Amino acid sequence: MKQPLLLLAIATLLMTTVACNKAMIQIATLKPSGKNIKETQDNYVFENDTIKIVYAFWVESGKFEFTIENKLTTPIYIDWKKSNLVYNDAPNVYWTEETTVNSKSVSTGIGVRGAYGIAVGSAVTSEESVIRPKERITFLPPASRITRNEYAIEKAMYYVLDLNIAGESVKHAADDKKMAVIYEQSFTKENTPIRMRNFLTLSSKENFESEWFIENSFYLQQVQEMELTHFRGKCTGVDANDQPICPKVLKSNKRYYLMVPKGWDFLKRKKMKMTQYVAPLP
Repeated sequence: MKQPLLLLAIATLLMTTVACNKAMIQIATLKPSGKNIKETQDNYVFENDTIKIVYAFWVESGKFEFTIENKLTTPIYIDWKKSNLVYNDAPNVYWTEETTVNSKSVSTGIGVRGAYGIAVGSAVTSEESVIRPKERITFLPPASRITRNEYAIEKAMYYVLDLNIAGESVKHAADDKKMAVIYEQSFTKENTPIRMRNFLTLSSKENFESEWFIENSFYLQQVQEMELTHFRGKCTGVDANDQPICPKVLKSNKRYYLMVPKGWDFLKRKKMKMTQYVAPLP
């Protein structure tokens, strides 16, 4: 059977079992590659005597969000044309002629997922950010900050984990009488499927006659797949928007998540011997 027909057959068979599958989630953990980034309880932070950069990734598919704060009593300038998010060695620009100016509540973010790789789209809001620049050069006044978050980290709807992984049974976080199974795969800086470098060019002079560079690197260090109910934990009610209030102890701006489509969980993928990504049918 030709490969496209085989993939279609797998997809069709899996989708026929949607009704009897549990909702699953994958939690992806990023780690800094170098020593110039410190880890706080909920973020990764780069800081020197001039600027502070705080990173946040937590949304579905991940957002590469960073906030730059000017610590000086004088302005600094950021050249976005000379700054890039380097994703698996491929540069992605922060500035083009088509970039538009938004209001102070900056909305940018995450795009539609379909296959492995980086994406562009729309999603989050940052009330404390300076206006997202249309211009190539950003003027950042003293004691101010700007947030950028136009790139998604992952376009695929799930990660294809090693089928030889042995799941670990743990007490179910939402039901003490049940057990939950977690499938976990770790990566090193050498074999990781995702490497990202945030390369920034800055200066204390508008003409950039003296400029300096900052580079912060991250890699995908771990993926865990588990029942969504276990991830949420024991919920205690709903909030003002009728959303469940749950502990979600794994939630962190150092991570992001993927909602595994029903019928595409680890055990089903293992049963079908799926060793490569297959996009679910619409």
